[in-house]
Amino acid sequence: MSDPNSEHWKQRSQSFGSVAEDYDRYRPGYPDQLFADVLAMAPGKRVLDVGSGTGRAAVGLAEHGADVTGVEHDAAMAAIARGRGIPMVVSRFEDYVGAEGSFDLITCAQAWHWIDHQRGQEIAGRLLVPNGLLAIWWNRPAHFDGPVWDSIQTVYRKNAPALDRAKHLDERNYGGPMPASAAAFGDWEKRVFEWEQVYSADAYPAFLATHSDHILLAPDDRERLLTGVRDAIIARGGSLTYSWRTLLYTARRI
Repeated sequence: MSDPNSEHWKQRSQSFGSVAEDYDRYRPGYPDQLFADVLAMAPGKRVLDVGSGTGRAAVGLAEHGADVTGVEHDAAMAAIARGRGIPMVVSRFEDYVGAEGSFDLITCAQAWHWIDHQRGQEIAGRLLVPNGLLAIWWNRPAHFDGPVWDSIQTVYRKNAPALDRAKHLDERNYGGPMPASAAAFGDWEKRVFEWEQVYSADAYPAFLATHSDHILLAPDDRERLLTGVRDAIIARGGSLTYSWRTLLYTARRI
């Protein structure tokens, strides 16, 4: 994982508020089965959702019966989550103050890499009840195969080779490393959920534009890249099927 304390990483982590509404509209959700499984493993329904963003995971947990509080450092993102009915605390998780043993489950969807991992696990260990669960997960692409993906990758190689998703998939398989161990927790366990989402030629570039590495591109470069991606999808039928793998890691408070 990258260093969440580096200046570049902090800049990326603080970029999402500028696209908060698009983030909420275009970012994928998570499988219903993941929410059901996580809550079934927890000893109770009191949940702290860390790095809540616009509340995509928090709302899913609440819809499955959880009593959820969210923590999000970006006020613009937190405002959207609050508007969706989630009580929110605007704070970095590393600065969050809560009562010891006040939660049965702590979740973090798509955001643990922004957090200081040692400090995050220390805080989670203090906030969880004994036998409470820490559950973190990421959406990752399963593969980039087929003519439409070949066309998109050509656009990236021409306009933004450093952001070519296929190159990254080949290099690291987008697996998401197993989180570091911590004294307060038992061994990590991993589950994988596979699913698909269909994007239109307009929706997929809009989804890409919510990623921090794309947000930080120069505006002209970003526009040229996203227009090229849109044109590539139109030329190959007008839609794109994205195969997702959601990687869930869980560890229990000792």
